[in-house]
Amino acid sequence: YYQEQNPNGSLASFLQEISLITDTDKYDENKPAITLMTVHASKGLEFPVVFIVGLEEELFPMGAREGEEQNLEEERRLFYVAITRAESRLFFSTCRMRYRFGDETVQLRSRFLDEVNPGVVQTESGATIKQKRDRFDLTVEHDGAESGDGAGSSDRDGFGVGTGVGSGVGS
Repeated sequence: YYQEQNPNGSLASFLQEISLITDTDKYDENKPAITLMTVHASKGLEFPVVFIVGLEEELFPMGAREGEEQNLEEERRLFYVAITRAESRLFFSTCRMRYRFGDETVQLRSRFLDEVNPGVVQTESGATIKQKRDRFDLTVEHDGAESGDGAGSSDRDGFGVGTGVGSGVGS
């Protein structure tokens, strides 16, 4: 499409054009949607619910080297921008382990989280890796009796209480 519209366009001009296109260009507050954007792109906008992910040292903040307090203060201001985008609900997300550049690394939570008033934060800790493996074990033991695997049946299995919508098994 770009080549049709810009027959003399170069790769550099194409990359420059697409780098200027963001979700905010297509944002319509009247349409229910998830909008993914950088903190910089969110300036001036507000959303009912905001998720700020990657709140770990070396990510947010990027990691200030000695003598780079100015950069840390700029990232602190960006964090303020991010949290003030939320109209009613705000979620922070961190992880303990992350793959970075092909290596598994231990992550430290962002120092910025320690600067948030603890009286307004509800903390929930996720499952450990072992717990996740156990929780998602898909082996099911059947005793041969009909257990309500059909559509509309109500059942409790390893995933909790729910209503079956059909499995495709036996049809």
